[in-house]
Amino acid sequence: MNAFNQRAAQEAYLVQRAAVRRRTVCNSYARYEARKQEWITLHPGATSDEYQRAMTAIAREVGI
Repeated sequence: MNAFNQRAAQEAYLVQRAAVRRRTVCNSYARYEARKQEWITLHPGATSDEYQRAMTAIAREVGI
């Protein structure tokens, strides 16, 4: 493989990795929002401290 083809292959790989990372982040945020809404629905009288702890736990759970 010549230097040009190798460079093109490396750039294509990096572009693909960036796209995968964006999809992963988007999916994580979608899961976070869904879990957040579920929690809010199940805990209507939660205090702000309970809410903050729950959102932190959910964020860790979904990987953001």
